[in-house]
Amino acid sequence: MLKIIDGDRGKNYPKKSDFSDEGFCLFLNTKNVRPDGFNFDQQMFIGEEKDKALRKGKLQRRDVIITTRGTIGNIAIYDNGVGFENIRINSGMLIFRPNEEIILSEYLFEILRSSLFRTQIKRYVSGAAQPQLPIKTLLNFVIPVPEDLNVQRAIVDDLRELYVSTQRLENNYKQKLYSLSELKQSLLQKAFSGELTAESNRLIDEAVA
Repeated sequence: MLKIIDGDRGKNYPKKSDFSDEGFCLFLNTKNVRPDGFNFDQQMFIGEEKDKALRKGKLQRRDVIITTRGTIGNIAIYDNGVGFENIRINSGMLIFRPNEEIILSEYLFEILRSSLFRTQIKRYVSGAAQPQLPIKTLLNFVIPVPEDLNVQRAIVDDLRELYVSTQRLENNYKQKLYSLSELKQSLLQKAFSGELTAESNRLIDEAVA
């Protein structure tokens, strides 16, 4: 169904002096892989020679990445929307390379960020000081995979539509909380200055509505 590939941990693993602000191959750090995809605000690169010296851990399009040390369970998908042609994972990540005749990358991505998968992470994570999710532990994980790829696509579409709606609601509630906080400060000022009036009550009604 999928291959699980770890990063190169051998003698050629990049040292601090091998990194630069630009170069041939983007070398992922933990800040690049967030709970719901990539973030490239901070970037570090290795040169072509160092890239060729590494054996494992280079991404192919449609790969799904998961962090497995420290912050566990952040995920991203290396689809065509990512502008870098050469990317490698660091030693605290894994590559999931799906056989897309069986499981779509987008479906795998959605499963990996689901509560079903995160519950299993909590069950199997090891190491108190530096939590880790060993590659062999993943063999114990169970994920549902519909045989019909069209069903997988439909599930992905539904989940992404739900995600957008959820984000919209969350933003609305944040805005309301901010407005209520501003109103609270305004009312306190009016109360201290003796200006609390019927107009203040009207503002409260509008903010709560």
